[in-house]
This record gives sequence, structure tokens and C-alpha cells, in this order.
Amino acid sequence: MVGKHCVKTWSSTQGAIALSSAEAEFYAMIEAVIRARGVVNTMIELGFEVQHELQLHTDSSAAKSFVSRKGLGKMKHLEIRDLWLQREVALGKVTVNKFDGLKNPADLMTKYLRKEEIEVRLQLMGIRIQWDDFDRY
Repeated sequence: MVGKHCVKTWSSTQGAIALSSAEAEFYAMIEAVIRARGVVNTMIELGFEVQHELQLHTDSSAAKSFVSRKGLGKMKHLEIRDLWLQREVALGKVTVNKFDGLKNPADLMTKYLRKEEIEVRLQLMGIRIQWDDFDRY
């Protein structure tokens, strides 16, 4: 998001096999930061003034806790190369925020949602939607 504007979305299957939901969220956070950096670099190349500190939002308290400390902790099986995100958080280059799971826009691509829930998440991304009359379910 840039201000209230959604500039990029994506959905993908997870390449790494996670042994817990916290680990799966951690891998998703790594992917999010990589993609966000790509958007920031593109905007800089186009001449936009961009804040370099990234704001990362997660609805997983366990994943937020993991990236906010140093080392493997209980996740001994992780690859050391994936711990760079902990360093970025420690240096203040990435700020991790807890996000209410009931208002998580990422749920649009990962869960079955009712029409009202879809509308809320789209509005959170600055996307307006108008349903046709025949879309009543």
C-alpha cells in the first residue's frame, strides 16, 4: 500500500514446507518484504520519493515474536539464510505490526469469505466494488 492505494497484490503457493503455522507465516513475511522492496525500488527508479522503512503487518503473534528476536529459538530446523529478516527488524529497516485477523486483506486469497467480508477487505486496500444485481449470494 502507498497511502491508501494498493499498488501490488499477489497470491502463490508456498514453496517451503512449514512445520507450524508460525513458520508458514514467517516464510510469507520473507516473501512480502522481498516483493515490497521490489516495488520500492521500482518507484525510486520512476522518480517517486519513497519511505525506505517497510511496514509489515501480520495476524500471527507467533511469527511477529519470532522476527522480533534473534536466533532460531524453538524453530531449530529453519535455514540460517532465512534469518536476515530478524536483522532487518532489529536495524529498524522493517517494522512488524500486529494486524487484526478479522480485517486481514490477505484473507481474500487464502480463505473462503462471505460477500460482506470480501467488501471489508477490498475497502481496506482502497478498492471499491459495485456488485451487479444478479450477484446476490
